[in-house]
Amino acid sequence: MLLTKNLAIDLGSSNTRVYAQGTGIVLNEPSACAFNVVDREVIAVGDEAKGMIGRTPGDVLSVRPIQHGTVNDLIITKAMFRYFMRYLHCSVFPMFRPKLVICIPYGLTDMERRVLVDVAVQAGFSDSGTYLLEQPVATAIAAGMNVMAPTGNMIVDIGGGLTEVAIVSLGGVVTSRSIKIAGDTMDQQIVKFVQREFNLLIGERTAEQIKIRLANAYFDPYMEEEKMEIKGRDCESGLPKIVEITNFQAAMAIRESVDAIAEAVLGTLEHTPPELAADIMENGMALSGGSALLRGLDRVLAEKTGMKVTLLEDPTSAVVTGGGLVLENLKKYKNALVPLRSFI
Repeated sequence: MLLTKNLAIDLGSSNTRVYAQGTGIVLNEPSACAFNVVDREVIAVGDEAKGMIGRTPGDVLSVRPIQHGTVNDLIITKAMFRYFMRYLHCSVFPMFRPKLVICIPYGLTDMERRVLVDVAVQAGFSDSGTYLLEQPVATAIAAGMNVMAPTGNMIVDIGGGLTEVAIVSLGGVVTSRSIKIAGDTMDQQIVKFVQREFNLLIGERTAEQIKIRLANAYFDPYMEEEKMEIKGRDCESGLPKIVEITNFQAAMAIRESVDAIAEAVLGTLEHTPPELAADIMENGMALSGGSALLRGLDRVLAEKTGMKVTLLEDPTSAVVTGGGLVLENLKKYKNALVPLRSFI
């Protein structure tokens, strides 16, 4: 029972993860919600809703309400949040309101931060018991870095909708660069590539499978060829069609995204204070986020920067794990939290 447990939550574009104090990660579900377009009644959330994307009748829509780290549909996001709280049996009582740490992208505006706090408050949490923690700081904590020390730590978090590159020191972000190019962008580029090369329409779920099974950020013309059979709709005839795509083609499809991520890393390094740059050259950078699992990405970044690149042991859950560690020791990490008064 999680009725009175303090929670940390990572509302990601692709997945929502929840950490319960004293327990660990208790929820990891797609950030998807299916609802009736007439009365906006929620039909399904999470895995079930994701499975409906592209397969619903006209009166039902399945969407991901969080895009590029920001709330795209406030009403649906609130409904999804409430569903996850009920799923965890997390009831909030007036006499006892659990604390909540929300992990947020560094580049959010004050208004976007306020929206996330409102989502929590309307689910029953209080303003005073809701804390915001920047995702790069959370990731650094999960990686075992001493973020409260005057030492430079570099985080590259590549999620579904956003890539965030940040230098963390003294409990905060010193410099950062965010780009709306990440895993979802790669999926979209694969969809366009398949349409252009094979005259075939495929969905983003199929594109995601191509990315996971075949794509490689490091293009090597001598790598062993791998193939995958994909099904879609022929653009001319409109009939179902099956083709084969290779790992070489998948690598070509995502090349633009990989180059943009590498440029974001280089751009952040160029704006890093010299003293912190020396720390980073010695310690290297940490890769996190679901899209950091893309094959060859660590090798590409290592060659582009000349630095050591470390893929975290569990990159997909690094943010919420860091949020959970802060939750377990709020006093220690008090100065790493974003003050609510700064944007209310």
